[in-house]
Formats: sequence, structure tokens, C-alpha cells
Amino acid sequence: STVKQISEAEQVLGHAFPRELVELFSETNAVEDVKGYLDVIWSLEWLVKTNLEFRQNGSFKELYKSFNNLLFFSDLGNGDQIAFSLARDKSLGRVYRWDHEDDSRVEIADSLREFINWWMKQ
Repeated sequence: STVKQISEAEQVLGHAFPRELVELFSETNAVEDVKGYLDVIWSLEWLVKTNLEFRQNGSFKELYKSFNNLLFFSDLGNGDQIAFSLARDKSLGRVYRWDHEDDSRVEIADSLREFINWWMKQ
């Protein structure tokens, strides 16, 4: 992805991306698992599409807490999503697993690098 594409995506979603994600998107547009089945990190286009869908879906607003403090960038293939925290507190930039069944948000990594290491152990 280009700097312009990243900047446009940030504008559409209304916030800056974590530095690690910007650096990754500056080098590649997605990261696949070793088998090529799942995107460990989604493409920039899919990231924007999915985050807009989660934030604007009327049914989701009734079922779940707000997603405005999360930036989804991956999923586990079972409905659970992976997101950076955008909260302006100690959780900023940490990686969380959102459970689609109970709306829980559990920290799984301190950084994108740690998340990728976590993913590879799954």
C-alpha cells in the first residue's frame, strides 16, 4: 500500500492507525498464513470495509458494545475478530480478541509483532 492509500483509509475510518500497522502496510498489503488459507493481517481494503461494516451495522449496535475504540485487522476464521485498541488509555495499541458470541474483548498481545508470534503458535 502507498502512503496515500494508508492516509485515505485513516481518513475514512476517522483515526490514525497504530505505527506498526502503518509500517506493515508500507511494505505489503496483507500477510497470509503459511498455508495461504487465512490472512494473518487483512488487506488495507478489507480492513476499511470490515471496520465500516462493524461500526455502521444497525443490528450490531443493538447486540454489542461500541466498536469505535477497536480497529479490526484480522480474524480467526470462526467469527472472532482481532483488533487494535484505539482507546486513549494504557490499552492503546494493544491487540485484543473480540468474541462474537459473548462480546468479550480479551487482550492477547502487546504489539503487532507479538500478535503474529501468537498466531504462529495456534
